[in-house]
Amino acid sequence: MQVKATGARERARIGVEPLVCGSDGIVALERYLLDRSGLPGPRGNLELAAAFADVIAARGLGPPERAIVQRWLEVPADAADPRAEYLPVCALQALGAAYPLACASDREEALAALRASAVDSRWRVRESVAIGLQRLGEEDTASFAEITLDWSADPSPLIRRAVLAALAHPPILRDRGAAQTALKVAADILDGYAAVPRSDRRAAEVQVLKRGLEYAPSVLVAAVPDEGFAWLARVAASPDPGVRRIVGANLGKARLAARHPARVAEVLACLNH
Repeated sequence: MQVKATGARERARIGVEPLVCGSDGIVALERYLLDRSGLPGPRGNLELAAAFADVIAARGLGPPERAIVQRWLEVPADAADPRAEYLPVCALQALGAAYPLACASDREEALAALRASAVDSRWRVRESVAIGLQRLGEEDTASFAEITLDWSADPSPLIRRAVLAALAHPPILRDRGAAQTALKVAADILDGYAAVPRSDRRAAEVQVLKRGLEYAPSVLVAAVPDEGFAWLARVAASPDPGVRRIVGANLGKARLAARHPARVAEVLACLNH
């Protein structure tokens, strides 16, 4: 989900950087971003949002930058311009990118904004919370581990889904310790899903969490296959058919099925027992 530093992203950074706190004011910056947002449409401009976050991370969260972010976080879901949700998308990614070098008070405010936006009605806004956390985790693994562990205990399925999406980020999982911690957090989240009464699982927010559970664990298992497949084998023995279907969905991902066919077959045997 996180955008790599591509040529498109670098070109976007060159374009947006002079407009951040520039002489033409915030309206010019907003017009530039909205005109290039890709919205309304199926794909927002991920490279431009990442580039804006790069600029804010380099500048830091001074008063002008905080004012921009705060203004954009207040854009309502029913804004007249259908492109307007791109502004909180950019703001949230910027908060995550700027977090590692921010002061304690700015960190607290950034984290509160990210957490509040994780339950937003707009899926792009929610997705940007996960991207913001990933940006944070790439630079500050200790804070990332602490935050995701804390959020994973939240009763909101959408907040737990944000954690799952943030954890499923290979650059963070290259560190074995971080990957092991991420697997434990994902296991706790799946246990939480299993505790939801089956009659309540059709709720929209629980369905969002379920869809996250159907792919994110496979990314973590691919990072630490020994521990990951052992966990999947244990979960495959669950009497809960919903949990077993989640295991099956992860086993079907190419990152596991193509790279670890024998291990996948072993867990499938447990699943079908």
